[in-house]
Order: sequence, then C-alpha cells, then structure tokens
Amino acid sequence: MKVSEAWKAVIAAMGGVVTVLTATVADDVIGLDEVGSISAALGTLVLTVYGVWRVPNKSPE
Repeated sequence: MKVSEAWKAVIAAMGGVVTVLTATVADDVIGLDEVGSISAALGTLVLTVYGVWRVPNKSPE
C-alpha cells in the first residue's frame, strides 16, 4: 500500500496532537486556563504537517 507524503504528514501530526490533547482534557473539563495548551497543540499540528510534508523521502540504496 502506497501512502502519499501528505497523508504521512497528517498521521504524524495527529499522533503528536492527540498526545498533547489527552493530557489537556484528562479532567473532562475544558476551561479558559487550557486555551494556551490547546493553541500550542494546534500550532504543533500545523507545523508538523508542514515539516513532514516538506521534507522529501530518501530511497534506501
């Protein structure tokens, strides 16, 4: 199965964001004090998708 670079980027970023958000919403309440953590997680998502998508894959030789 061939996976495109864009999908690899999305999968990698979602793993990181889910890890961050799990700790943020562990108490089942999202308050205003957690806005910074959630914003950081979304920023991480965007930067990770761009970073993984932008770096080309190298074929093994």
